[in-house]
Amino acid sequence: MREHPTYKELEQSVRALEKKVHKGKRLEAALQESERRFSRLIQRIQAAVVVHRADTSIAMSNRSAQVLLRLTEDQMLGKTALDPAWKFLREDSTTMSYEEYPVNRVVSTQKPLRNFVAGIYRPSSEDTVWVLVNADPVFDDTDELSRVIVTFMDITQRKLADEALQESEELLSNILESMSDGILVLNPNFNYTYWNHKMERISKVPREELINNRKKAWEIFPHLAEQGVDEMMRKAMKGEVTKRENIPFRLHDGTTGFTSEIFLPLKNATGDIRGIVGVITDTTERKKLEAQLQQSQKMESIGTLAGGIAHDFNNLLMGIQGRTSLILNEMDSLHPYHDHLRGIEDYIRSATDLTQQLLGFASGGKYELKPTDLNELVIKGADLFGRTKKEISIHEKMDENLWTVEIDRSQIEQVLLNLYVNAWQSMPGGGELYLETENVLLEDGFVKPHDLEPGKYVKITVADTGVGMDEATMERVFDPFFTTKKIGRGTGLGLASAYGIIKSHRGIINVSSEKGKGTAFSIYLPASEKSVLNEREFSKDIIKGTETILLVDDEDIIIDVGKEFLKKLGYMVLVARNGSAAIALYETNKDAVDMVILDMIMPDMSGGDTYDRLKEINPGIKTLLASGYSINGEAAEIMKRGCSGFIQKPFNMKALSQKIREILDAD
Repeated sequence: MREHPTYKELEQSVRALEKKVHKGKRLEAALQESERRFSRLIQRIQAAVVVHRADTSIAMSNRSAQVLLRLTEDQMLGKTALDPAWKFLREDSTTMSYEEYPVNRVVSTQKPLRNFVAGIYRPSSEDTVWVLVNADPVFDDTDELSRVIVTFMDITQRKLADEALQESEELLSNILESMSDGILVLNPNFNYTYWNHKMERISKVPREELINNRKKAWEIFPHLAEQGVDEMMRKAMKGEVTKRENIPFRLHDGTTGFTSEIFLPLKNATGDIRGIVGVITDTTERKKLEAQLQQSQKMESIGTLAGGIAHDFNNLLMGIQGRTSLILNEMDSLHPYHDHLRGIEDYIRSATDLTQQLLGFASGGKYELKPTDLNELVIKGADLFGRTKKEISIHEKMDENLWTVEIDRSQIEQVLLNLYVNAWQSMPGGGELYLETENVLLEDGFVKPHDLEPGKYVKITVADTGVGMDEATMERVFDPFFTTKKIGRGTGLGLASAYGIIKSHRGIINVSSEKGKGTAFSIYLPASEKSVLNEREFSKDIIKGTETILLVDDEDIIIDVGKEFLKKLGYMVLVARNGSAAIALYETNKDAVDMVILDMIMPDMSGGDTYDRLKEINPGIKTLLASGYSINGEAAEIMKRGCSGFIQKPFNMKALSQKIREILDAD
């Protein structure tokens, strides 16, 4: 057996080896040439390309990748995903784990990765570029993973634009959601595609019931077709701008409201109509405010006329009352005419009540403001009323810590009595009367229509279980001379008077009612920081005196009767028929004059101006203001300036005597 190969065998082996080496060199050269061609190819590609080996190390990159990543080729070659020169970020800008890197995901799954959005943080420039990543595995002849080719497309500007668009859309949505108007959008098929929060509040229909609902707008809301709003929408879809004001509509819950509506075509950048936008304004409250303003203006106009009539009428009544009082003062009660004269006084009182009601809604009855506990006033009036109306059960709920109010007690008593009587008349078979007082804070939106200041108010509620009223009656309930009673059963002045009195007190009176379900009146009076004053008791008989009184009035009737009254009462009397004469007379006799009785309405110089001039002469002057009415609360303003008291015309001798002593005997 041979132990060593022959020379020939060795030569053959060497030749075979040389062939293999030569073939390997050719293959290596071919591979190098292939890689050079591949490298030249990826360099031509505009997208950034990074080629990784199976171990994730970087084998090559093109110029676009180096520019994108701000790295040189040397800084990239051989780097692996475990030691990158950058950081991948998720779309929420948080750092990815290495397992989430695109190349690692392809190595682990050996599947392509498509349209993967990522951020690349570049430490060299301390900024982030956003890219769309695609990664593909490359396999050799044995199906082993050889390379991973990763391409990056810079989408930073697009992403920033998308984010800006999203922010803009969010801002627009926030603006639309916070608007005081309702906003809706319809597509060309008249389906709702947008419905803001205000629209939900106006319609009381949630957007979930409307968006993606295939029904047309007027199929969901039948009133749109009934009122012609569907035609407005169709015109808007054709390019017209359509508008209507104060459209009444009935909501899903049965309540009625009013809206103003504008529909505009919604166009794209090329001018094509892609839908319509509706701007819906809830005008329900505005309609109520307008109605309140009209009511106030109407009452003011009628009140001015009624006040003038009442003033002249009261002066006539003063003459009749005065002459009657003078005769009765001298006549024995057994005289055959005595009862007739007493009857005349009764008629005068009835006529006076009528003029008081006229003055009430003319806002002319607030004269002597005094800090008052309304609880005491309400309870006292209710007790007196309840004694005569046994068929009515009265329920009282009084706030124990009720704020004080400054009011003319007699006027507010008149208001409450009117409300009690109206409640009784609405419950012919008997019923329940509920009285409540409470402290409330009224906001600007509530008081603005009434030209009042927001703040602390005291609320009185008078509610009954009577027949109630329909909307038409409620709208006119405060109108003067309006009444639902039969002719001869009422003047229609009671609630009109109540309205005027409350208004003159800078207050509010509202009514709510429903047919068959009773009525509730709510009164709001401004609270006062003053303390309640105890009323002094005076004799109810005729009280005489010996002081000197200056009587100022431009009406002969008042002068004649007033002078006789004062003389009968024992007083010395000086007379002036206008303001200028009164000032001149007082300057001459100021040491002798103890008190002035002053008419409020005079032609050349008003009672207010006359009082101010007299007060300049004597700051401590005692003055009794007398009038058949006041204009715009003028009497109250004079009282605030220190006037001692007020007496309403017509008055009799007893009332005058008591008022004079009340002032002269005051501390």
